[in-house]
Amino acid sequence: MADEPRFIGPVERLLYLSTLPGLSSSSPAELASIGQHVRERSFSRGEHLLQEGAPAESVFFLVEGSVTILRQGQVLQRVEPPFGVGFLPVLSEDPEGVTARADSKVLALELAADDLIDAMEDSFSLLESGVRQLSRQLAEAQAQLESRGLLERDEPLETEYPEAPLDLVQRLTLFRRRGPYMHASLDSMAELVRRAAEVRYEPGVTLWTEGDAAAWGVQIIHGVVTCSGKQPPRAFRMGPDSVLGVVEANAQLPRSYTAVTETRVVALRMESETGFDIIEDDAELGLALLRFLATLINRLYVRLAADGPGLLHALPAPQT
Repeated sequence: MADEPRFIGPVERLLYLSTLPGLSSSSPAELASIGQHVRERSFSRGEHLLQEGAPAESVFFLVEGSVTILRQGQVLQRVEPPFGVGFLPVLSEDPEGVTARADSKVLALELAADDLIDAMEDSFSLLESGVRQLSRQLAEAQAQLESRGLLERDEPLETEYPEAPLDLVQRLTLFRRRGPYMHASLDSMAELVRRAAEVRYEPGVTLWTEGDAAAWGVQIIHGVVTCSGKQPPRAFRMGPDSVLGVVEANAQLPRSYTAVTETRVVALRMESETGFDIIEDDAELGLALLRFLATLINRLYVRLAADGPGLLHALPAPQT
């Protein structure tokens, strides 16, 4: 299957990996660890790098050629170098996987899924890059769905206004209701909720304006926030149990909408860097967050594909 290897030795392989999105800031030791586990692969047009119907067991750093990602015959992505294939199904632990079909002759470096997870457990920089890139992918997919009128949001719930400040147990309960924190360690969750600031706003307060830099978000406890944006056009309302602004903060993206309190609002404000500080000490929490994000993105890609042409932007290789 393979032609004459392009990367003759470990040094050449290391140099190429250092040019890839998400690996350029990795240390030589981190690159060497990954370089020891990759193997060069080539595929002819029409061959499958991955086959739907089973969990993905490898990821691929593309060097040459292009690959189409499909699920149940629908195009989800088309990927070209320097991006990667297989990261979403591996990180989401998707039991059905996806089909990855070579559109032309493809040269790639293959890394076993277990080796990818081990590398992320051992390297906070890879874990951080993964969370930031998946957050960008999620924000982009949400924006595309909203621009097509396909992103449905539940009507905000009515809750009783909490007159007293929330105690630690109440905060823990709120954080662990859903998402990546449901099975997180108690120590990590206790540290996270201790460092979250309870905030209270009157109606008509602007939390942020479209285009602002994003460094924090809120989990709404009580009240409603009205959100509106121009690029892309969007208008929605968020209420209790909603998390607002965290994805853009983690992705280091500017705010894509203006958020204004519609009613009195009680929320927990979370700084993005606080979350990353905690993940640095708890790799399992970071991997759980990656799994949560990748699963959401998979679902959104399927919805986009069902509406028409799939999302064509590729996911930068190790950042997922």
